Amino acid sequence: MQQRWLRCVVAGWIALIVLGELLIRTAARDWGVIAVFDLAQPWWYAPTLPFLLLVLISHQRRGTMVLLLVGAVWLTQYGARWLPKSPATAPANLRVLTWNVAGWNVNVADLDRVISAENPDIIALQEVDEALREPLLARWRDRYPWSEIRLPTEPGLQPADLAVFSRYPFAASPLDCPYWQCYRRALAVDVNGRELTLINVHIEHSPVQTWHGIPSGIATERETRTIRRLLADTAVWHKPLLIVGDFNTTERQAGYALLAARWSDTWRERGRGLGLTWPRTTLTPPLLRLDYIWHSPHFTATHATVGAGASDHRYVVADLYWQ
Repeated sequence: MQQRWLRCVVAGWIALIVLGELLIRTAARDWGVIAVFDLAQPWWYAPTLPFLLLVLISHQRRGTMVLLLVGAVWLTQYGARWLPKSPATAPANLRVLTWNVAGWNVNVADLDRVISAENPDIIALQEVDEALREPLLARWRDRYPWSEIRLPTEPGLQPADLAVFSRYPFAASPLDCPYWQCYRRALAVDVNGRELTLINVHIEHSPVQTWHGIPSGIATERETRTIRRLLADTAVWHKPLLIVGDFNTTERQAGYALLAARWSDTWRERGRGLGLTWPRTTLTPPLLRLDYIWHSPHFTATHATVGAGASDHRYVVADLYWQ
């Protein structure tokens, strides 16, 4: 009886995976609840290992082969992301960290711990609460003499609170525009006599569509519109460029494909694993990758990693070689 129950459960799960994989390769990928489940596509395969152990214990040879095949399908899609990267051809000369620190997070000591450990040259933060302004300035003034904390431009509205701390001087860039129009802050950074354009992004997410409280679809109009504007505004921009922040866009969505067609994703170049950044909780692992460091061809990524602090986002830090 137990073996029959196990076979039925595994067969049903595999049937759902096959159906899902077929649907996300059609126009149905953007439809309602299918779009929601597509975001978590890498996690569809999570039961493979526990099911495999149960099947092995039950001595079901056919089931073992089927589950090994399912595991192989996942490995063909994502396994290469854990393989060692080829050695960097040049030493890094710039370290950048981006982190959505969460609007409710006022744990200054935790932020300072992360920054002291990672020691970046440029820090781009999102969702910085006003209570962090003076404590961060006091702690980081010597290490980062150039800083800016932009709090909400319209009272009561969030998350127009972007911060940059830098070892190098900076000023507003021509690519800058009002936050509530384009969800970014653009700066021209003088790095030892060379100009770098840094764009700190935090796109306010589109609401998840619900039916009686159950997720039934996802809207991406705001994210896609914002990314298209960013692409249009930088279409003829040929200076060294770093675009960092919380895009509220996963690799499974159209916005990511638009960005990847223009710039290089440092995590895909130099990170190991899926690089998931949200949500970070004590009970669950992160499920999605929303936070990125993109770079123009002037840079080569040499290393990328993610780390955790008090925020519900993990931070991303990258070492870059500026050619």
